[in-house]
Amino acid sequence: MKALAEVIKEPWSEDSTDQGVNMNSLKCTIQKFAPCFIGDAQQDAQGFMRSLLLGLHEDINKVIEKSDPEFTDIEKILDVNEKALESWSRFLKVENSKIVNNFIGLLKSSLKCTYCGYSSVTFDSFWDLSLPIQ
Repeated sequence: MKALAEVIKEPWSEDSTDQGVNMNSLKCTIQKFAPCFIGDAQQDAQGFMRSLLLGLHEDINKVIEKSDPEFTDIEKILDVNEKALESWSRFLKVENSKIVNNFIGLLKSSLKCTYCGYSSVTFDSFWDLSLPIQ
C-alpha cells in the first residue's frame, strides 16, 4: 500500500519533474510476494494487476482471523438471487476489503442434467475475467 501511495503522490510533489514516475519501489515491493516479476523480462499485465490488487487487499483486509471457508451446500429451497447473496456473504467472512468491494465479483455457473432435468447453480469468486477479443 505504501509503495503504491508513493507512486501516486510523486507527480504532485514539489520535487516532481516532467520525466515520469519512478516505479522501482512499487515493482520491488510486488516482486517480494510475486517472484515471477523479478528481473526485466516482459510480463503479463493481467497477472501484474492481479498481484497488485491481491497485495493491496491483504494489506487492508478487515478479516483478521480467517476461518476456513464454508463448502457446505447452500439450501436448495433458496432462489438464485438468495443463493448469490449467501455465496457473497460466505466470501466476505474470509475476504473483506475495499479492493473486494470494487474489484471482485461472483461468477454464476449452471449445470442441467439432460436425462433427469436436475439443475445445479454455483457461484465462485473471480478477480478478473478473461474475454476473447476478435
